[in-house]
Amino acid sequence: MTMGRTVHTVSMAVWDYLDYASRNLAFSTYTHYRSKLMRFESVHGPMPVKNVKAPLLFEYLYGRGGATKNCGARNASQHRTALQNMLNYAAYRGICDAVAVPKMDGGSRPEERDWTRYSADEMLMLQDGMPCPRSRMIVAICTNTAMRIDDIFQIRLKYVKLATNDLRVRIQKSKMWDNKPVTLELEEELRRYLIWYAQTCGISQRDDVYLIPGSKRIGWVEAGGCTGYAPNPERPVSYNWAYTRLKQAVEAQGLQREEGEAFHMLRRSVARLYFDTKADEGYDLALRMTQALLNHKSAATTEKYLGLRVETIKRDQSLKGQSFLTRGREGVIQIAR
Repeated sequence: MTMGRTVHTVSMAVWDYLDYASRNLAFSTYTHYRSKLMRFESVHGPMPVKNVKAPLLFEYLYGRGGATKNCGARNASQHRTALQNMLNYAAYRGICDAVAVPKMDGGSRPEERDWTRYSADEMLMLQDGMPCPRSRMIVAICTNTAMRIDDIFQIRLKYVKLATNDLRVRIQKSKMWDNKPVTLELEEELRRYLIWYAQTCGISQRDDVYLIPGSKRIGWVEAGGCTGYAPNPERPVSYNWAYTRLKQAVEAQGLQREEGEAFHMLRRSVARLYFDTKADEGYDLALRMTQALLNHKSAATTEKYLGLRVETIKRDQSLKGQSFLTRGREGVIQIAR
């Protein structure tokens, strides 16, 4: 009897690399790469990895509905880097030939995009639609602080300071610590969540564990006659776990969400809402306060994040070559409608 050779699929190559990356890369880098590679795996998972060539990668990244079509330059670069690292690892293991991930012709950048932004009511609706305390807490922190999801995952329980209404956080990008202010609504959510956490996991707020725990598999007896999962305070929650529940809640509540949008959608929504509430105090001050909220180094980055660049483009399109002031009857100047 002749034994067939193992066919190494894209799915196998992706998971092999993610296993390696989880042990050798920074957590924030690993989560970024994982989200990009999981999308690639969902499209080309069954394909033999040796069949992945430059034309297929170009179509996947830049073709109709491609993975980088509506991404910013940094996000598009992460897509390419994640794919390149995965393919390099597969080639090192000898399961495919070396392949160079192509760049967009001419190095052109994607067009500005008017991203989805939720109103305050829509964000509260989404929060109420989250299926469990952990996922609700993630959304509550997002909608009250505009924090990046990677930073939320790394919050330790002992850094929740309700006596002073502070949430001590290490910003992954800058490697700096920040005391995020806890709003009245977030305080209520945290107090309710901490009661559930203590009852479920049997821990106190002094313990050096994660605020949003990951999951661990439990046995037949522990789960009451079936196998299942329980919170594991020693590990942070996974991005895929949180993303799946966010996606389900968005669909259940009938909210808009374009392909590729996830927790950054909430961060953008909160930032724009905060900017608009401070706009009466002056554009520059509102922009600086929002920049501080987002922990951005550059005000230009904050303007783009808020969608102000998109609004500038729309302004130009509405005025260039168009009639604006017209002379009406009796010599009165009127604004064109």
